[in-house]
Amino acid sequence: MTAHVSSAERCRLDLRDGWCVLQDVHDIGERLGIFAPEFAATTANGVSLWEEIPELGHLQLLLADEPYAGGRALRSFNDHAWWYRLEFTVEGPPPRFARLLFEGVDYFATVWLNGQCLGEHEGYFEPFGFDVAGRLVHGRANVLVVRVSSPWDTAVFPDTEAQRAFSVERALVKGTYEHMDGLIPRDVNPVGIWRPVTLELGYGDLWSHGFRADAVLSDDLAHGEVEVVWDVESPQAREGVRLRTTVRSSTGDAVVSESRVDLTPGRTALAAAVAVTHPQVWQPWDRGAPQRYDVVAELLDAQGVTLAVEENRIGFRTVSLERSAERTCLRVNGRPYYLRGTSYFPDLYLSSMDEGRYRRDVEAVVAAGMNCLRVHVHVEQPVFYEICDELGVLVVQDSDVNWVTPAGDEYVERAATVVGGMVRLLRHHPAVVAWVCVNEGGVIVEETRDAARRLAHHLVAVVAAEDPTRPTIANSWDADDPASGDEHVYAGSLTGGAYAEVRDARFRLLTEFGVDAPPARARGDVGRALDRTLRRAPERTAEHHSYAYHLTKFYIERCRLQRWQPNGGYVQFMWIDVSPQSWYGAYDYWGCPKVDGRGGAHRAFREVGQPMAVLLRAAPGGLEVWVVNDFAHGVPGATASWTVVRCDGTRAVGAVVVDIPPDGLVRAACLEQAPDGVAAVWLSLTSAGSDPLATNRYDDLVDHLPPEGYPGTVSHEIGARDMA
Repeated sequence: MTAHVSSAERCRLDLRDGWCVLQDVHDIGERLGIFAPEFAATTANGVSLWEEIPELGHLQLLLADEPYAGGRALRSFNDHAWWYRLEFTVEGPPPRFARLLFEGVDYFATVWLNGQCLGEHEGYFEPFGFDVAGRLVHGRANVLVVRVSSPWDTAVFPDTEAQRAFSVERALVKGTYEHMDGLIPRDVNPVGIWRPVTLELGYGDLWSHGFRADAVLSDDLAHGEVEVVWDVESPQAREGVRLRTTVRSSTGDAVVSESRVDLTPGRTALAAAVAVTHPQVWQPWDRGAPQRYDVVAELLDAQGVTLAVEENRIGFRTVSLERSAERTCLRVNGRPYYLRGTSYFPDLYLSSMDEGRYRRDVEAVVAAGMNCLRVHVHVEQPVFYEICDELGVLVVQDSDVNWVTPAGDEYVERAATVVGGMVRLLRHHPAVVAWVCVNEGGVIVEETRDAARRLAHHLVAVVAAEDPTRPTIANSWDADDPASGDEHVYAGSLTGGAYAEVRDARFRLLTEFGVDAPPARARGDVGRALDRTLRRAPERTAEHHSYAYHLTKFYIERCRLQRWQPNGGYVQFMWIDVSPQSWYGAYDYWGCPKVDGRGGAHRAFREVGQPMAVLLRAAPGGLEVWVVNDFAHGVPGATASWTVVRCDGTRAVGAVVVDIPPDGLVRAACLEQAPDGVAAVWLSLTSAGSDPLATNRYDDLVDHLPPEGYPGTVSHEIGARDMA
């Protein structure tokens, strides 16, 4: 690969094309010197020939026949390390500065350039790089070699082998592999250089990197400040350099701050603070506009010539979380804010995601009435968070630490490094409102509870040191821990029984609930193994979709009728299937809603998950009509009307005028109808001007049991649930 540089003082070379790979099946690559430019496979050394790949991405997507199906062929991708090799030429004069940047390598990486080891990295989502100005060659090819591995875990918590799917000690700080519970198939563990690789070249007298801009907003929302941190490198001292910082709103209003700085030889850490009076506040979509600001930092010499420039986009908002036995409440910009959310994990292989798929999903979430996405045990590509910033959708961000982890300080230190990198990467996004440090640690294997709680609280301290502005959930589903306090409830689905068994339960913050439902039919080329698995009799598919509707509606109603007393919101599990055979989603893997039968979870969102909803509650005195309003504005003089269809076929209709308060929950009427004598109830809510505000329909008032055969077993090789 040859890259031609321009005459500009700084340019970026795209190193995405021309890579070759081989798998080191004997684990002798370093001893053989595969990293050396002159290395070649021979008859004697037993190493595979280099194989060209068409692009950078997870290797299963590039090389496997059926990358989603699970099975032994996929498992071999992680049995041994992979080696990448790229030859590229840099033409023109030698650069004064040069940095090699990897935006994402899954999972362990060691990098060599022209036979010299540059260093190592652990993780899969955090960019990392190396200064290489003195290591590039000119006039001939540079050889870049990367060893990549994402190994399998082998240790299982003692005496729990019978539930290995849940008790394997997850040595990678990575939630995107081997759940074996119907979410991620047993044999899927993504591996490879999956995001761009670039080479940045600098020819001027100055080199800048590490730019960061953070927005800080006062509690009264009247005063904002943009804090800028910026590292610059200069070969010699420079005096009289000006640091100019411009903060510009979406309407074009700008605040400019300028200060004089002196640069020392080598690296200088620059800092600036720009005050913004009465800033336009970033709001979630159902509370206003998600206003943002562009921040541009420039270094100018005495003559006004630009030496370096960096920019970022930020938003002003405050967030806090109130937690007690009596009340859970997220506050956004000082006001209580009710979470209507869903979990998000859109693909086993994050390299397959692009802006179009992300935008499709987030826009559909808004259309369904939800205001929050919990990114479940992984970190998405940067463009996803940009879209959430733009559309005003809150993000509750999980770390990758979940279930059972290895004991000992070595893992704790590694986890802290990876989790700290997550916070640094995402902290400038206003959409991100909370961090989840551990997911379900010590819940499934009770003997690990104390160790999981210690790890979670250690990570809370790590996160707070990087970002003191956001709340944390230490260990999601540690309901007894005041630093966590949320619940995962799967009554009526994974934990068996009927959902009605938790009718009287009080949910402080319900961050997981849901039920599997297969797609209506397979779409696209999924391979023979999955095609057989995805076939379902239409009537059985409709039965599962109907049950998903009833269960989802039940949980959302229970939460919303407990609004603030104690419930602060809910997060359904989950929005879209992570693979063709993983069926937790309200949407199937191809982005189509599961709406057979009664209409699936998607219908439940439309009826009871919108910001304003009209609900039915069975009470001792009869059926009560309730109105819930998550908007910041009220609606005086609204009309709540109903039609009751009795079991004998007769009907009763009625209406009442109700003043709907802002951020309110109000009982509109009691119908004095015994539930066991009612076949159906239809509700509607209109404004004083007859504009429709909400509708709801109960085609029966029966508590439904799971479909026969559910949840069944999981075929771990295929990764699909057998639901007859």
